[in-house]
Amino acid sequence: MYQKLKGEYSKVPWRRLTCNNLGSPKWVFALYVAIHRRLYTKDRLSKWGIIDDDICSLCKAEVETHQHLFFTCSFSTQLCQKMLN
Repeated sequence: MYQKLKGEYSKVPWRRLTCNNLGSPKWVFALYVAIHRRLYTKDRLSKWGIIDDDICSLCKAEVETHQHLFFTCSFSTQLCQKMLN
């Protein structure tokens, strides 16, 4: 009965990053929020009227969005490269 109620869902590729991870609970929670695109980036905060400036705090070049912060920001890209090396 449980299997019928649960339904059939495909497993997501990032499942092992959050489930059964031995990392810090804060790190796992932050990763979970980032994967679901629920981080409080400046573009979201400006839409809600909380802040006026939506420029990225790291590179000060573009609007801070989820896409920019993790994939196109020059500062975060350099930081990830240094951590991987």
